[in-house]
Amino acid sequence: MTAGSTRNNLTITASKTSSGDMAKICGMRFNTWYGGDASGLRGGTRLFVSGNPGYPNLVHWSDVNNPLYFPEGNYKYIGGESQKVTAFGKQSDMLVIFKERETYRLGFQSAEVTTQAVEAGTAVTNDYVFTVSPINAYIGCDVPNTIQLCANRLVWANSNGKVYTLVSANQYNEQTIREVSQNIESKLKEHDISELQSASAADYDGHYYLLIGNTVYLMDYRSNSFTYYGSYTNDEKSQRSMKWFKWNVAIGGVTWQRIIGEGT
Repeated sequence: MTAGSTRNNLTITASKTSSGDMAKICGMRFNTWYGGDASGLRGGTRLFVSGNPGYPNLVHWSDVNNPLYFPEGNYKYIGGESQKVTAFGKQSDMLVIFKERETYRLGFQSAEVTTQAVEAGTAVTNDYVFTVSPINAYIGCDVPNTIQLCANRLVWANSNGKVYTLVSANQYNEQTIREVSQNIESKLKEHDISELQSASAADYDGHYYLLIGNTVYLMDYRSNSFTYYGSYTNDEKSQRSMKWFKWNVAIGGVTWQRIIGEGT
């Protein structure tokens, strides 16, 4: 160096892709956007993925607004690995994580920015902390194509021949998930297990449409009995007034595979 010259520090940051981690992410089967200031029923700043058969209870999420980069620390193991994560659902400001016989909620909050972090230059003001808490330890969802958001409440069916709704996400409430299919339960259980496992559902014109085999069951979720279900303490009494309709769609040997609703 010559006299009067200025010394500068050059910092070089390098990264590499681990083939094992890449295979883990690319093996995921389903995803949704969630988290951050843009989060909501249709938005979010991070892509959440799960469903890799080799990692049955693993949920991973991407960097902010970058679905092609998954930082190695952005993951949670949801419950034990004896049950796989089957689906995601959104209700209010939470991401609902379904397993076969368990349900969890994932929430987020801004990470605490400490004085030490600011002085060290490591504080990130738009970072978030994700937390997982249980909703129900006995009821999950093993038929993920039936999950729909109806009147701001998740509704889904299981292969046990019942339809459920998420009433409360409070882990200290025994009635977090409640059945809504009492009026048609005997009909649902007439279907064989393969039909129940391949069921699907759609949300259209104020009705929850549940396709099982060649039969569609419609629930009117605009009724007061569904809207105020969470206020009732007697499940049987409140379910008796829920409106269900049965529609036989067997036509000329046609086998129906999937029902989907979109707009009008």
